[in-house]
Amino acid sequence: MSVEEYFQGYLSFSELKPEERLEALFRFIRAIGREGTTREALERRFPNLSSSQIYERVYRDLYFGDLAYTTRGRIYLTDRGLKVLERGRLTLKDFTEAKAPEWLIKRLTRKARVLHVFIGSDDVTGGRIYWNRSLKKYKLVVKGEKPKIFSKLGIVVHGSIDTGGQRAHERLIVEAKAWTFVNRMLPGDIEDVEEELKNFLDEAITTAFGPAAGALEIKVGASYLSEPYGECYLIDYPEKGFFAEYKHYDKKTGKLKRSSSISFLESEMA
Repeated sequence: MSVEEYFQGYLSFSELKPEERLEALFRFIRAIGREGTTREALERRFPNLSSSQIYERVYRDLYFGDLAYTTRGRIYLTDRGLKVLERGRLTLKDFTEAKAPEWLIKRLTRKARVLHVFIGSDDVTGGRIYWNRSLKKYKLVVKGEKPKIFSKLGIVVHGSIDTGGQRAHERLIVEAKAWTFVNRMLPGDIEDVEEELKNFLDEAITTAFGPAAGALEIKVGASYLSEPYGECYLIDYPEKGFFAEYKHYDKKTGKLKRSSSISFLESEMA
C-alpha cells in the first residue's frame, strides 16, 4: 500500500496507514496552495479520485481540522493550513491542537483496514480478483503489474458432456459455458448469479442437444473474467450467454467425424 496507489485510485483512504493518510491530506493542502483554488481545479489535479473522495478529504477532513475553508466558490487554507504548507508536512498534532472532532482523530489514527474480499482467479491474466468494499469496485492483482480497478466482472460456469459409455455409433464430446457480466455486485450476490448460470446451462444444453444430454452433463465450476475474453463477450446481467463446442467421434475407430459450435442468448431461447 502507498499514497501513490491511493491517488491512482487503487486504494481507499481507510486502507492507508495513519502516516500515509497525513501525507495524502498534505498533498491536498499543497494543491490548494497559498492563493487558494476551486473544486473543479482540484478534480483536474486528482483525476483518478471521485468527486466524493475529494469532498471528504477537503470539505470534511481539512475543514474540521481547521486547515481549509471555502468562500465564494473557492477553497483557501486557514492560517494553520498556511503554516503547515510552509513547514512542508502535516502531523497529527496539527489536528489535536485545532481541537478536531474525536471522530476525525479516530479515523486518522486507526490501523489500515483490509477492505478487499477475494473473488477468484482471472481467466484472462491468471491474476487474483478482489472486491473492494470502500471503492465498490473490483481489483485485479497481477504480479509485477499495476493493479487494475474495474466495475464489470465476468462470471462463467463451465460444463462438459461425454457420451462415450452410451450405446451409439458416435461418441459426442461437448465443452460448454454460460456467462454474464455483473456491475459492482457484492461477493455474496455473485453466488446467486452462479446458481442462475448453472440452471441456464442445463436448459441451454437440453435445448441444443436434447433431454438426454442434460442427464450426461458434468459441471466443472465457475471462473471469472476481468474483461471479455474468448467466446465470452460483454453481456450485462441478467442477460446470459451460452457457447458450446462439440465433436463427434466414430466409436470404433476413434476418429473425429465432425465438429462444430453453437451459441445463443438466454433471451433467444423463448
